[in-house]
Amino acid sequence: MKSEMNNTIEIKYLDGKRFLISVLAGANEIFSQKDYLDKINYFPVPDGDTGTNISGTFQGIVERIESWNLEKIGDSVSEVASIALETARGNSGVIFAQYFHAIAKELKNEFKISTDKFGLAVKNAVGHVYNAISNPQEGTILTVMREWANFVCEESARIKDFPTLICSSLEVARKSLQSTKYKIEVLKKNSVVDSGALGFVLFIEGIVKFLKNGRISDLKKMRKRQVVIDFKSSEDIDIDSLSFRWCTECIIKGDNINPDLIKNKISEFGDSIVVAGSGNKVRVHIHTDDPAGVMYILKDFGEIIYQKADDMYIQYRIAHSPHPDIAIVTDSASDLPQEIIEKCMINLVPIRISFGNTTYLDKITITPDIFYKMLDTAKEYPVTSQPTPNDFINLFRFLLTHYKSIIGIFLADKLSGTYQNALKASKYYPNDKITIIDSGFATAGEGHLVKEASEATYAGKKHDEIVEEVERWKLRTRFFVYIDTFKYLMRSGRVDPIRGILAKVLNVKPILLLDGDGSVKHIDKAFSRKKGLNKLIRHTVDLVGNKTVKDVSIIQADCMKMAEFVRDRIRQQLKIREIPILPASPVVGAHAGRGTVGIAVTWE
Repeated sequence: MKSEMNNTIEIKYLDGKRFLISVLAGANEIFSQKDYLDKINYFPVPDGDTGTNISGTFQGIVERIESWNLEKIGDSVSEVASIALETARGNSGVIFAQYFHAIAKELKNEFKISTDKFGLAVKNAVGHVYNAISNPQEGTILTVMREWANFVCEESARIKDFPTLICSSLEVARKSLQSTKYKIEVLKKNSVVDSGALGFVLFIEGIVKFLKNGRISDLKKMRKRQVVIDFKSSEDIDIDSLSFRWCTECIIKGDNINPDLIKNKISEFGDSIVVAGSGNKVRVHIHTDDPAGVMYILKDFGEIIYQKADDMYIQYRIAHSPHPDIAIVTDSASDLPQEIIEKCMINLVPIRISFGNTTYLDKITITPDIFYKMLDTAKEYPVTSQPTPNDFINLFRFLLTHYKSIIGIFLADKLSGTYQNALKASKYYPNDKITIIDSGFATAGEGHLVKEASEATYAGKKHDEIVEEVERWKLRTRFFVYIDTFKYLMRSGRVDPIRGILAKVLNVKPILLLDGDGSVKHIDKAFSRKKGLNKLIRHTVDLVGNKTVKDVSIIQADCMKMAEFVRDRIRQQLKIREIPILPASPVVGAHAGRGTVGIAVTWE
């Protein structure tokens, strides 16, 4: 196929093939400037990922365009819009997706279009983009989209040649882009344009470059060039400008989904709300402090088929704050106190918890209180699954740009595939120092090892030294667990139904032990709650004996009073003042159920 779209040839119509070529050309220019877009990302939050998000959105489109033979422009735009809705990332990525979605609605029945039809479509589509956003902000990508589209629509009545029209529109887009520098205070203060708006202008620039001297073979290769940019340091950004912590997104499938109603329902949870798409599929973007609360509301609109939540606060601190050279990574089942996670900048990869076809991110898009609320009404019992290798690959990629090495400490290999998937992911970085450790524990037992490793990094210890210390701490850690009922073990499939029914009839309360080898050992039982809790306490006290206790933690699964009973007696008998009570991960709730109490002990 020859390069049709060249400035030496007039193009009077746009069809499916030409539209796809334009998208690829625009994407190529965005890829080339990804790092710069990240660096000037000051608005709406300075989390340094606008370039990554827009590039990720378009990379998904580029990778999934299977054919160059879609003749109808309606089909091409619809395909791009559908893919963009699934691959969109971040505020700007979702806005791009909505723009394609709105253009697709305008052109769905068209085979090929003239400039005036194109101009009307891109102008009308802007209104749909504004409607998708809860609080449209001028001086952003919206302004540039609107002013560019207005120009294209006005000039399309006069200019019937697409290359001439698009090339002329670029100057309007660039001028509009420069105006963003003065419309938003944080951009004016730092003398930069809006990052998302620049992304849109780059998209148009890529098309123009291709029109002038591009070749289709070059687009297929999608080569990215390294861009070296002298940019002002962003160290003076005030972290308080992060109004909300979590950049949260999801995709919902359902019947007659009402985007306006969604915006209204979740408006109290945060800002930067965008609801792209309509009808039977929408993508929701919001900055919030309560991702779980948002998902609990959204589950009533249909089936949530995808969820993502990025911790902008931790990402910002990693990128802009001093920290050790070693990153510590663990899974959400480690049940660490939030203050330790904050203090040591520990990176958590969430386990997945599925209710039916909707999968939640442990401790992020589902919290223990919401988990138990849903457990009471769910038609299907929840199941858990480990993070995927890609979850770890993406996190490792980010961390390796800010740390010299990584130590990961995860759920016991005998209990979960989390450790193995982290190990697989580490092999994607053979030239980097990444050590993956099987903790041999779950919940607070695992958490104690993570805490020790994190504190060791801040004490200035070296990578290999910390790995050796973790192995030593495994030998000096125990985790005792009291199970209040066999009901949940039976429902989760962890216990044979016949044995479970018998144990339930006899009111058996098992006491379990994890000692670091990854297996769960049955060490005792009781036939009443009080006796069971007392045996849990006695085993802990007997273990400690004359040892010098370094750390004690108690976990509870929706049974705070029981945990407080245990804590008070442990405190009294071991003469330990500070013993935190931590909510057990919903992962524990899915298997052991309500009424589970655990005690983790580490000694010198």
